[in-house]
Amino acid sequence: MKKKALYIILGIAVVIGIVMLVITSNKKQTISFKDMTVVKQDENNLGKVRVVKDGKWGLTNPDGTLLVDMDYDFIDVFKENRAIVVKDGKYGFIDENLNVVVEPKYSYATHFVNGASIIKMNNKAGVINLKGEEIVKPVYYDYISTFDANGIAKAKNFTENKNVAINIKGEIVKDFNAK
Repeated sequence: MKKKALYIILGIAVVIGIVMLVITSNKKQTISFKDMTVVKQDENNLGKVRVVKDGKWGLTNPDGTLLVDMDYDFIDVFKENRAIVVKDGKYGFIDENLNVVVEPKYSYATHFVNGASIIKMNNKAGVINLKGEEIVKPVYYDYISTFDANGIAKAKNFTENKNVAINIKGEIVKDFNAK
């Protein structure tokens, strides 16, 4: 009888432990700002606070509720509702809802301007759109400038001495080498 009672008590303890684990895992973590550096905020951060602790970046609400885990090497401000995130030295993007739009995989990325970001991979430049789709794959051009207000950027391939202007779709609109 004592063994049966012991098993019942152990069973109840296991159930209580599981319930407590579920409750605490569903609760959002709140952090203390005194334990970390709060990065200066501006209107582009959509009410989110960039914080740094032990060299790792995250995002919180103004009340300290952790929204993005402290997993990143860097989190930039939001531009065109996208923020550059850097993890393990690779660049990617999150959106205003804190969803990862582009997994960190590029060696470099610029802020979005006119819906386009210049990215680099394997020393080649490319262009992605706000959805993270590669409009210009990073395989040919060595350099692409930021797109201007008309949606035009300069693109260069140094090996072939190719110097062109491309539009936001990646189409060549002017060949500077043509005579």
